Amino acid sequence: MAVTQREKEGVVWTHVATVIDAENFLEGFKTHLLSHVQRPNWSPSGTRAKVFVDGFTNKLVALYQEDGPKDDVVLMRINGPGTEKIIDRDAELISTHVLHRAGLAAPVYVQFDNGTCYGYQPGRTVHVSEMGDRAMLGRVAKTMAKLHATEPPPPTHSRALPFVWAKCDDWIAKVPQTFEDPKKNETFQKVIGSLDTLRGQYQWLRGVLKDSRSPLVFCHNDLLCGNLIYNEDAGTVSFIDLEYADVNYSAYDIGNYFCEFAGFVNPDYSRYPDENTQKLFIRFYLEEAAKIIRGEDSLVSDDEVHSLYSEANRFALASHMLWALWGLFQALYSTKDFDYVAYAGMRFAEFLKRKDEFSALSKH
Repeated sequence: MAVTQREKEGVVWTHVATVIDAENFLEGFKTHLLSHVQRPNWSPSGTRAKVFVDGFTNKLVALYQEDGPKDDVVLMRINGPGTEKIIDRDAELISTHVLHRAGLAAPVYVQFDNGTCYGYQPGRTVHVSEMGDRAMLGRVAKTMAKLHATEPPPPTHSRALPFVWAKCDDWIAKVPQTFEDPKKNETFQKVIGSLDTLRGQYQWLRGVLKDSRSPLVFCHNDLLCGNLIYNEDAGTVSFIDLEYADVNYSAYDIGNYFCEFAGFVNPDYSRYPDENTQKLFIRFYLEEAAKIIRGEDSLVSDDEVHSLYSEANRFALASHMLWALWGLFQALYSTKDFDYVAYAGMRFAEFLKRKDEFSALSKH
């Protein structure tokens, strides 16, 4: 088992050449990783584990000492099979390091062949029913503004496009005309129609957003409620799971966040926030962004709020398109028992339902 120091873009980390079994993870951690997580006082015999999430793409496990402090926790994420085809794990690790230095993420301790061990951020995930609460909107807006003000790491591969177009271009190029699995193909024809239909709508979307003036910033790009951690004692929200963190339009991060009010499993898009809720969030966001830039409280005009409101809703269409393509791409490779094609269909249907309304919003 080789232990090496890896370096990219000025970030150095430890890599252990081992695969942790998704079922026998505790023994794997104690044998191969415990000595690398900066816990010299932890004993293998006293180490316990609790599965936090056994999700669609990863398994998240909390490791702790049986008799230790309750907040002394190490998280181990075991990546799902095939996820390396859709997620650049080195880029994710570099993003996490950058945000840790900015005080916006937990430290990374060690990377292994199919996952990562990193620090624990105290709190609980935000429930979908809380997404529209005034106080929660303010907390999320404050963290998002800080994230968007953080200098991003250089791209780990050569490309000139923002995240949303880079990913959409990549995934739509891989969607087949016909799925080999008859059931998947039947669903695809029912909920999408054809690849030509999908490509035509994507080109329409690129045309709608080609003149966007939304600034390119460091975005999370996947702010569903399960990636929002609320620390009730501190009254703050932090963001986790930086798998898709990358340079993107700030309005995309906001529009995508609004889409996630629906939830992920059995999404209910009637939960999409109304204009007043959106504008309240945007005002919180712009006020925090102005404070970061100027170092003092600043008034935000109604015109500024409305302009970003319009742009965020147009980028909500891009969110639906991206995650529809994600679902179709996952359907090609994922071994999870989940109907990714049907999920893609739900996102595509919402795109079609909202496209005329959102694209017609005025900027003033």
